[in-house]
Amino acid sequence: MVKRIILFLMVTLYSYSAYSVEILAKVNKEIISDVDVRQYASMLRYINPATQGKSDAEVRKMALYELMIMSMKDQMASKNGVAVSQADLKETKNRIFQGKKVDLPFNEKVYDRNLKTQIMWARFVNGRFGPKANITDSEVNDFLEQLKKSGAHPGSSINLSQIVTDTEEHALQIYDTIKDTKSCAEFNKAAEEMGHPGSGNIGKVNLNQMDKDVATMLKNTPTGKVLPPHKTEVGQAIFFICSRTYPSKSEDEKLKEQLETNLIQQKAEALGDKYLKDSINEFYIEILNPRYQDIMDELI
Repeated sequence: MVKRIILFLMVTLYSYSAYSVEILAKVNKEIISDVDVRQYASMLRYINPATQGKSDAEVRKMALYELMIMSMKDQMASKNGVAVSQADLKETKNRIFQGKKVDLPFNEKVYDRNLKTQIMWARFVNGRFGPKANITDSEVNDFLEQLKKSGAHPGSSINLSQIVTDTEEHALQIYDTIKDTKSCAEFNKAAEEMGHPGSGNIGKVNLNQMDKDVATMLKNTPTGKVLPPHKTEVGQAIFFICSRTYPSKSEDEKLKEQLETNLIQQKAEALGDKYLKDSINEFYIEILNPRYQDIMDELI
């Protein structure tokens, strides 16, 4: 009887062990399990907007793909003598979180692994491809002009007023009354008389600070025009651009220096990603679960 109980427990434990962790993929000697994927997918839900509206299965597939890429980057950077110490990692986290203690809503070790890979890969890419990532003045100036046209230039701002109300019907009634208004003072007076709390002059704002749909709408709106009601998270809003501020020459020059640095970094990263893709045959890659086999198409 005792032997049967022991045998039953051994079989049960073996079964639990066999089914609790599933190996999904291998990159050389590194194993990626379903536990790794679930934990990483949990982090992705919080940090990657691309996961919105996706099923758990889709997010897990994204997670496995990213974990395989991370493994290749780690191994390639390490092979070329790149390392990240705990002190490096701690310093970077302090900078990101501004020295504050933050309770992350996911496994912190997963976040640390992701951050460590980012640091390692950036060092490898900058060392190997930074000198090749040349940027011309023309490229910097073109990008600067794009920022100006989009309203995303940090030196650009609009002086914005709004009338907030709860229903579309009420907003349309107000709009019909004030749609021909050309003066900011007149609009603000109407906001005070007809709008709900929150109505009036907002002050200077940069389009980067606003909801994407609203920013796109305001970008193409001339100064002194009343916009039709727009649905927001808190109800309906009628916007009016009182004035625009454009960047000064000194602000342009300062931003151009930042843009040049960022564009060089982007070009170096693109060269690094191409190098990784071209070097795929240097890795032994195996996907063990048939559900994820199509990831191979993305890798190669």
